[in-house]
Amino acid sequence: MMDINTMSPTKPSGIPWLGEVPAHWVVKRLKYLASTNDEALPVTAVPTQEIVYVEIGGVDAVEGIVAKEQLVLEDAPSRARRLVRHGDTVVSTVRTYLRAIAPIRDPEPNLVVSTGFAVIRPRELDPDYLGYALRAPYFIETIVSRSTGVSYPGINASEIGNIEVAYPPLPEQRAIAAFLDERTARIDALVARKRRLVQLLKEKRQALITRAVTRGLDPKAKMKESGVPWLGEVPEGWEVKPLRNVATFQNGISAGADYFGTGYPFVNYKDVYQWPSLPEQVEGLANSTDIDQERYSVREGDIFFTRTSETNEEIGFASTCLKKMEHATFSGFLIRVRPHRGLLAPNFSKHFFRSDIHRAFFVKEMNLVTRASLGQELLKRLPVLLPPVNEQVAIAEFLDDRLNRLDALVTKVEQAVERLQEYRTALISAAVTGKVPPTRGATADKG
Repeated sequence: MMDINTMSPTKPSGIPWLGEVPAHWVVKRLKYLASTNDEALPVTAVPTQEIVYVEIGGVDAVEGIVAKEQLVLEDAPSRARRLVRHGDTVVSTVRTYLRAIAPIRDPEPNLVVSTGFAVIRPRELDPDYLGYALRAPYFIETIVSRSTGVSYPGINASEIGNIEVAYPPLPEQRAIAAFLDERTARIDALVARKRRLVQLLKEKRQALITRAVTRGLDPKAKMKESGVPWLGEVPEGWEVKPLRNVATFQNGISAGADYFGTGYPFVNYKDVYQWPSLPEQVEGLANSTDIDQERYSVREGDIFFTRTSETNEEIGFASTCLKKMEHATFSGFLIRVRPHRGLLAPNFSKHFFRSDIHRAFFVKEMNLVTRASLGQELLKRLPVLLPPVNEQVAIAEFLDDRLNRLDALVTKVEQAVERLQEYRTALISAAVTGKVPPTRGATADKG
């Protein structure tokens, strides 16, 4: 996919991770080619002035700045201090594993970034070339490798200035930047189309689930009013009952830190939030007693709901246990719902309780509470559709088959996106180290 033949002889750069560079290029430390953190908001700044603020989490490793926040300065975080100009590149100095690096192009006059960024301003470098050079894998990995700290790794801005960059003549810098602008734009457009396809497939997936668990599989089935406005009509042979009438309820274990880390299987928040059915093996462990394992047991057919979170949007996600977990218990961040025997087929409930109708119910109801916590009383009011059990099994089998096909297609497209992004990264690396001439080389895969 890439012609890596250079147009001129090469020489060792003297830097192992940089390798060979064109013979007429120079390798210099960044601090000799650019300045760092030249401007900041003065301490006399008017507290009521409006700013556009960019935090570390607002920068994507590939897409650059993806989120901005309109704030009044006095309401902004204390770290909202760095000023930027057109042509700068911001490099994250904290949580460096996020690889949050972005060129600044045509910024708002009041754009301010976090002090968690180093603002690199070019002196001897073309601004566009700088933006690519600082996003080359060798540069990013050097930042990550020189960071210190385990849970919150960081690097001093001065240390970033000590990292070497390849320094071609200015006309070549501009040619490389123009080449990469054109090639990455084509790749990014293709990635955007594939991501849109993934989004459409996922929307189709949810629509398929919701229709099957609320209308059944027979398009000619006689319908009746469900009595629940947001459910509308349901097949005649189906029942609608509040969850309190079909199950028992139990909050999970809340205990000190010494309770966790060893012992028996322990179902955590992420096991439920991420999957419609619990993984057969969970990572969590707890020092649970026989009494704990009886009261907080995990059995086939049990349904677990996320109970507390930082945001209401993550409340009410459900996951069904499809196989009993010996000696397992579950987290206090969850509520266990155990259906009465013979009412809900586990494979049906894993689809039913992850459908859009339930997300709509929880989003609406949780907006009425001030704290992101789901109580049993609200959950007990949740209307449940109960087709005959044999129909539940048929619906589940139908959905399993269709969703497996959709999921395989989504995976295929997501893998294509990953390959394109890897190719994009490799292309940038090759160009800014002189391994692909800007007038020749890579083309985006049209697939």
